[in-house]
Amino acid sequence: AAFYTGPREWDNKPEDIPQDHPLRAIAKVFDEAPLKSSVCIKAYRLTDFFAIDLILHYGPTHDVRVILDFVEPGEAFRYDELTSQGKYCKKNSISQIKKFLLFFEHCNSTQIFKTVEIRVPIMQRPGCCPYGRSSMHENIILTDNHIVTGSYYLTGYARCKNWEAVRVSTPVPKDGETFDQRWEELGEGREIRQVYKDYFAFLEEKPSHKKARKLTPASK
Repeated sequence: AAFYTGPREWDNKPEDIPQDHPLRAIAKVFDEAPLKSSVCIKAYRLTDFFAIDLILHYGPTHDVRVILDFVEPGEAFRYDELTSQGKYCKKNSISQIKKFLLFFEHCNSTQIFKTVEIRVPIMQRPGCCPYGRSSMHENIILTDNHIVTGSYYLTGYARCKNWEAVRVSTPVPKDGETFDQRWEELGEGREIRQVYKDYFAFLEEKPSHKKARKLTPASK
């Protein structure tokens, strides 16, 4: 099944999102994932509060694993500095995750955050990739029953201002095998709170992630 969206007014609340919108399709895929099963995400951008909330919502009940494109730590700190001065700065995934956690701290957001594991590849620095500077440019959501592919970034502009599309289909073994391979290649040292240790210093305790359950056929 395919789902499309185009430019429209900003949503004030999740209820405003059209019924046939890509983000609603993604939410349905999450909802239909078996309890305690894996929800695997590759995200080039993750700046939409609605999407961050959706991902964290399933952390306590599922094995949620995210591979997120790299953001230079200085870029995240620069966002905080400029916005505190009332100046414009382009959003980035790391600063928006932190902003979300602090904004919803009264809802126990920082503790829920520890039930989701996010790993970050560094592919933009010289020597990190044998073929030059690269990006983790995939946008995929994978569960036991579905795979979501398409142009849709997990950003506010994708939700309300861009022409975007996703397709929901049945995964094949190669999908899970590829995600598991990338995940293991990154390793625990690429966990978001290790990569951005200073930036997430307000999260004092070490993360207590659940053991990952692979999506490969042998684990089903």
